[in-house]
This record gives sequence, structure tokens and C-alpha cells, in this order.
Amino acid sequence: MTAVGIRELKAGLSGYLRRVRRGERVQITDRGTVVAEIVPAGWGADRDVPPGLAALAREGRAHLATQPRRRSYPPFRVRVPAGTVQRLLDEGRGER
Repeated sequence: MTAVGIRELKAGLSGYLRRVRRGERVQITDRGTVVAEIVPAGWGADRDVPPGLAALAREGRAHLATQPRRRSYPPFRVRVPAGTVQRLLDEGRGER
């Protein structure tokens, strides 16, 4: 990852964009403080990733899944005799 000041970025924008195209991330600083980051297109576009986890991935401290999640357990289907739910609702309401 490269950090670059705003003035230097403006002067060499094309070169930094070539680096980003190759997959490198470029952090933009203002007086030594990171204010933005240029990343390759499509990188981090998954909105289901919590911001904290995305930040860890950007820092290289975590790796995001590359395949969709699978269910750990099969769905559980409850089967009750017809009319059971209505009977329970009526009992709960005092309408026996």
C-alpha cells in the first residue's frame, strides 16, 4: 500500500492510477493524516460486510470469504396438526 500527499497525487495522478489498475491501494493524506483511499474498481463492493471487518481486510489483517455462505444446518420445519395454531391463539385470548 502506498501513501501519498494531495499535492503529489495531483502531480502524478496518471502514475498512481496505473498502480491502482494493477491492484495496489493508494492512501491519500492531508498533512500526514489519511483522508481517502483509491482502490481497484469493484474492490470492497460487497455491502453485506460490516464496516469494521472491511477495514480489517483493507489493512490485510482479515480475509473476506470468496464464496457465498452455506447454511450450517438444514432448515427446521415444524409440522403441527391443522387447527393447532388457531386453537392456541383462541386459548391465549381466553376464547375457548
